[in-house]
Amino acid sequence: ALSPFFCRPEIVGILSQPRRQIRTQTPPPDDLDDLAQLKYLEKYREAPLSTFSDYGCFKGQVVVLINQDTASVSEIFAQALRDHNRAEIWGRPSSGDVLIATWYALPVLGPGYSVSIPEAQFLTRNQESLEGGGVWPQKELTYDIGEALNGQDSWLLRAAE
Repeated sequence: ALSPFFCRPEIVGILSQPRRQIRTQTPPPDDLDDLAQLKYLEKYREAPLSTFSDYGCFKGQVVVLINQDTASVSEIFAQALRDHNRAEIWGRPSSGDVLIATWYALPVLGPGYSVSIPEAQFLTRNQESLEGGGVWPQKELTYDIGEALNGQDSWLLRAAE
């Protein structure tokens, strides 16, 4: 999804899986097949994530809206565009639930207590992890009750200005 905004192959971050042994300098293939992607990820500890060519080239102005419900690949998308100055990121901080985590119950503390241990993390080009901290917008947005009562979305109105 990032490729049309980058226009050429470019490393946008690293997928890091600390429990794996083998590191690679080769990005995964340009293949959307789930099983092929999982097979690749089972093998490597760290893998660079890259954009690809031949997806067109969009050079217009882009505003990406995020909030506390923005998670997973959407966080990688937003942060990669921000890191490479391809878009403005507006809204509220994202969830920080980027990649796979395993939840372990803590019954000794009582019902409902648990801890989440990440199995992998996405590292930005500055080697910062988004896990737990999420993506922070460059411009924080709020909703206007008057616009909402008129059936308008304040965030979309601000982005279109």
